[in-house]
Amino acid sequence: MKKMLGIVMFAGTSFLQACSTSYVQPEGTDVAFLTIKNPLDGQLEVAGFRNAADCSGGLIYLAPDRYVQPRGELQIKVRPDEPFSFYASYSLGGEDCRLTATFTPKAGSHYAAYYSLEPSEGNCFMSILVQTTSAEVRESSFRLRRSQTPTTPSGSFCR
Repeated sequence: MKKMLGIVMFAGTSFLQACSTSYVQPEGTDVAFLTIKNPLDGQLEVAGFRNAADCSGGLIYLAPDRYVQPRGELQIKVRPDEPFSFYASYSLGGEDCRLTATFTPKAGSHYAAYYSLEPSEGNCFMSILVQTTSAEVRESSFRLRRSQTPTTPSGSFCR
């Protein structure tokens, strides 16, 4: 099953690369901030979607080279008060995992997306936390999405 998942994920990513672009961060002060953290020993591929509602319209690569480096992080600005969907994908030593998430950031807020993989159990996880004055707490609008392979380059990548 894991091998098949890896093949489907590779085919889906390759298929969509034809209509991918680089992320353009919003300008001005009315923005939210997202830090995507990679605690893993391998690269974490990260990309957003033009249409957050159904992860369609093609990929938008969030990192300049598509990846958050091992044990690194990526900081970006996002538009507030509208859904933002992105995926994080990791593959190393036969372990593959892609998670797609959506949340609706608020202006001026700082968010952190944490990605983790437990190879011994074959599980991967993602959470999005918002930073408050006293702690980081789970972002209430965060939800994981079910991935699917689109039938066209600009088709829906999630449900």
